[in-house]
Amino acid sequence: MLQEVPGIECHQWIQEVPVLSVEVHRDRGKLSADSPRCLRARPKVSDSCCTSFPASPFPADASRTPAPYVLWTRTSRITVEYIYLCLRMTSVDSSENPGNPGRYWEIDFLRGSAVVMMVAFHFVFDLNFLGIYKIQVYSGWLEWFAYSIGTVFLLLVGVSLTISYQRAKQKLDARSLRWKYVKRGLWIFSLGLVVTAVTMVYPGRGFVLFGVLHCIGLSIIAAYVLLPYRWSNLALGILIVVIGIVVAQFTYSFPWLAWLGFVPVGFYSIDYFPILPWFGVVLIGVFVGNTVYRNLTRVRRNTDLEKVRRLGPMLFLGRHSLIIYLLHQPVLFVILYPLVTTT
Repeated sequence: MLQEVPGIECHQWIQEVPVLSVEVHRDRGKLSADSPRCLRARPKVSDSCCTSFPASPFPADASRTPAPYVLWTRTSRITVEYIYLCLRMTSVDSSENPGNPGRYWEIDFLRGSAVVMMVAFHFVFDLNFLGIYKIQVYSGWLEWFAYSIGTVFLLLVGVSLTISYQRAKQKLDARSLRWKYVKRGLWIFSLGLVVTAVTMVYPGRGFVLFGVLHCIGLSIIAAYVLLPYRWSNLALGILIVVIGIVVAQFTYSFPWLAWLGFVPVGFYSIDYFPILPWFGVVLIGVFVGNTVYRNLTRVRRNTDLEKVRRLGPMLFLGRHSLIIYLLHQPVLFVILYPLVTTT
């Protein structure tokens, strides 16, 4: 499993409900039976190689637990300040301008649909995680539902990259164009680090080691040299997906390639999107973008603009998917947490 990870100095007001959570049996060195298949560890592992999870700021001893009202007010304050932090960090992103006439409504619609699916899944997940209503979220159709949400988001990352690239290359020189995507990727990756820091403080049973924002950030940087190509991205994307699926069937004795997809023995992360296979999904999205939006022109045009206007709320969600992703879990937690004290 991963080497010992010490706790970090972090303000306690940076909190977040996790995207995924599984229970680790540290005495046996393996995950519980209802964990996602991609995170289960088969071989036995010693306690010396277990990841050290920082303690939760909420005391585990019931005799010292604050009153429910105190916990709820503390959680509400944490959420408000976390929302302020996310708004400050995402306010520089001009690409989310809802008045941008160059946006393609169908991309915003698909992304908005994925946002609705994501919020619905995390609502069900939080009911289970908080103990309000027990639901098997790590197996069956809910597991595949979660994977489908990630697939849609990462496919659209690739599609959006091709459109952005075709526009930017008309205005920027080669050096500025390359630096544009490096900065964009590093910015998204830094948001992933914020999520990692948040989840190291709470819930205290694990944290996001390499989640979806980490994957998107590195994918933006790595995909830059491949953006002009079409069929090559399809072939390479399928190859990476297949390799990722094969690699995930085994566990490994070394931890330093967990970000790539080589799952260590006893590995645990509450949100996990390794480069293998998910970078392949991004490259398939690049292929789709270069096929459907070649030279910034749709293969097929939509003529019924009246129907498009009716999709306004879904398009709004699609335009602001990043900020919604960062904020929806704390908001759901504040809404659902009072139910925990009554169950």
